[in-house]
Amino acid sequence: MRVLLLSEYSGIGGGEAFIINVAQGLRSQGHDVAVGVPGPGRLGDECGKLGVPTITWRPTLVGIVQLGLYVLRTQVERCIFNGPSVLYRMAPATFFRPALRRVLVCHGTWLSLAFPRRALLNIFARKILVPNDHVKKYILHRGGPKRVEVIDLPIFVDNFAFNASNRLNSAPNYKKTVGMLARFQEVKGQDIFIRAINQLRDIWDQVEFVVGGGNPFHRQDASQFTEYVYALCEQLNVQGKVGFVGEVEDTAKYLAAIDILVVPSRYESYGMVVLEGMASGCLVIASATDGPRKLISHGRDGYLFDIEDHIALAKLIRQSIHDTEKTEEMVRRAFQMVRGQYDSRTYDWSVLL
Repeated sequence: MRVLLLSEYSGIGGGEAFIINVAQGLRSQGHDVAVGVPGPGRLGDECGKLGVPTITWRPTLVGIVQLGLYVLRTQVERCIFNGPSVLYRMAPATFFRPALRRVLVCHGTWLSLAFPRRALLNIFARKILVPNDHVKKYILHRGGPKRVEVIDLPIFVDNFAFNASNRLNSAPNYKKTVGMLARFQEVKGQDIFIRAINQLRDIWDQVEFVVGGGNPFHRQDASQFTEYVYALCEQLNVQGKVGFVGEVEDTAKYLAAIDILVVPSRYESYGMVVLEGMASGCLVIASATDGPRKLISHGRDGYLFDIEDHIALAKLIRQSIHDTEKTEEMVRRAFQMVRGQYDSRTYDWSVLL
């Protein structure tokens, strides 16, 4: 089957990582896949490394016609829109081929359902795929289409480097690394992590703290939030203890160097990084938002804490550093859970089609 994946952004975030996973997964099952991007960026670069062809879509009349001709010429049978914005802008192009079916993947509750967008959604989307029941209820409650399905978003576990002997049999005096990986934006909670670090001065000599991530979508609010986080570090006098590594090009390599992965988001509809951390052998400590609550069994394969509660986060980090035996067992369970339930190799990719 010929499948076209249209991404809302060219940078790499959770949604774009999902696009890459879908492209790999569908190709592994014999489907012919191309990815549409709005311009140059890391998403196109990553697709190129995997040998996945890309095309550029433009939200103009000429761009719609060009995409429509591409759909017609290549006989695309499914078009998966990764985000509502690209659906509203580019779905008309798919009407060049009436037999084509359109699928919308909506990652959160920022989907606008005001008229006329609600009407367009009913016309354009054959079905809507969402990561949790909360998003499904949001869409249905606001009069959206009834064709909403909750799906799991798997990862390619083998892309990550969990080595139990290296990770768990380190020298006793080896400093643990506690880090987070997310684009800089208030919803991701870098400031919550900084406040937790301030509470952990008693174990600073045992731990390294790192923050990975940048502003891949060049948002002004993200730039302002980044400045706020740096100012907070100075205010709390922790700036010498936190390493800011910027945009992370190789997620697997970065996570392989992390012992405890913190996901302090104010909202996370799914949290692909939770699964990536588990597959990398990290102990994951996440805020109890929709996504992490679905993925983590508290105290068994990871920890959850109340949203914005940096005191609770600090306590869980300290506990995990001190109770190494329990931490190691939880890491093993988490890896086994991801391998058994969320590995792309055994995922039924037909649910997207």
